[in-house]
Amino acid sequence: MPPLRTNAANRVDNTSYYRSKTLAEKAAWDFMATDTNELELTSVLPGLILGPVLEEDFGNSANAVLKLLDGSMPAVPAMSFDIVDVRSVAALRQRGMEQPAAAGQRFLGTSGFLTLAQVAALLRTRFPDRRIPRRVLPNVLTQVLSWFDPAIQPILVDLGPQRQGDNRKAQQLLHWQLLDPQQVVIACAESLLALGLVK
Repeated sequence: MPPLRTNAANRVDNTSYYRSKTLAEKAAWDFMATDTNELELTSVLPGLILGPVLEEDFGNSANAVLKLLDGSMPAVPAMSFDIVDVRSVAALRQRGMEQPAAAGQRFLGTSGFLTLAQVAALLRTRFPDRRIPRRVLPNVLTQVLSWFDPAIQPILVDLGPQRQGDNRKAQQLLHWQLLDPQQVVIACAESLLALGLVK
């Protein structure tokens, strides 16, 4: 496993979520190293998965867009993400299963890098009637707010570091086609509004 880093909030760049993903993949590769059944393994490692939300019971990733749209966020934390559309991830996983060149490979499933402030600016342009924050929240204030709102605590590890992935391997080896991250954000927002999930 790679060494742990610290971010701008001086927190170890590791959470139980990240660690569980890393250990699960490591266990899979360790198993493959000793397996004699001629199985094949390909791993797909997506960024922040957004895109169209299909139902009210959606994953946590879309909450970032939801909170920007519903006005519950007075300012934007200084966070950034490698974003990918859920449809692009599905296509990459399919190619990983079907194409022989994918066997034994790891692929980063990312389509572009955006800060949360850029996401907010994009949403303000597309939905000018909504109250979407303009200010960026200082890291120290985000940390203070986390004392009163436990929902903020899991995101503290993302204050500062910029995890920018390189998707060229997936594009070159598997001819993966992906959606622009700005399209991905808008598709997510429009689906949240269409489902009536934004108050």
